Parts: sequence; C-alpha cells; structure tokens
Amino acid sequence: MTNTGGVPRDPARPAGVGLIPRLLMSPFSGLLPDGLVVLRYTSSAGALITLPVQAAATTPHGLTFVVAVGQASTKRWWRHFRRPAQVQVWLSGTWHPAIGQVKDSAAAFDVYRRRFSRARPDGTWVLVELRFIQPAT
Repeated sequence: MTNTGGVPRDPARPAGVGLIPRLLMSPFSGLLPDGLVVLRYTSSAGALITLPVQAAATTPHGLTFVVAVGQASTKRWWRHFRRPAQVQVWLSGTWHPAIGQVKDSAAAFDVYRRRFSRARPDGTWVLVELRFIQPAT
C-alpha cells in the first residue's frame, strides 16, 4: 500500500491522518510535548476517526487518563463518548484498547490542571476519561 508520494504506508496507520498523529507514531515522537496521544475510534456512521489529544494520567500505573476538551461546543468528537465507547490510544509506540466516556469529575479535572498548568479552563470544557482495557493474563 502506498501514499501519494509513492512511499510504502504502514496499513496499521490510517490514511489521511494529520501531521501531529503521524509524528507521534514515528521515530520522531520524542520531539513532541509529553502528554500527547492519538485516539482512534469508529464513529456511529462507520468512519474511522483519528485525532491527537493531550491526556493526563489519573492513576499512578497509567491505566486511566483524562482529556479536557476546550471549547467543547465547537467540537464534535467527544460526543461519541457520552456513553462508554471503545477507543484505541496510541501511547509509547503501540495502540492500547480503552473505553472512553464523558465524565463530570472535579478530581479528574484537578489532575489535568496539575499536569498541564498552562491550561486555562473557560467554563466550556468537557472531560473524557480513557480507561485502558488490560489484556487477559
């Protein structure tokens, strides 16, 4: 499989993905700020959605993360997670299965603000919690 430049494309990496997700999924990922991950899920219409987000670990072992969606009324992707839904998270060089769900949690919001101290809540933020699904042992 090739892209328009004739370079072989990894079929595990979706076509049409923007620059930031491509960098995160490359050997150059270390050039990007810590905390950036890529989400990938299938929308209710069947489209494969892939987008970069800034995520903060809410547990010490890193199995639960929270994403703050700023200016949420101008974005649509988070609405998919108003009910628990499957999502894959690109982190540390691999895809991890997870369940995403919108949460109203002051504790999770505080974790996000501590991790990303420059984040300025504007009263319209929505939190999406990502709970990794541990493989069976």
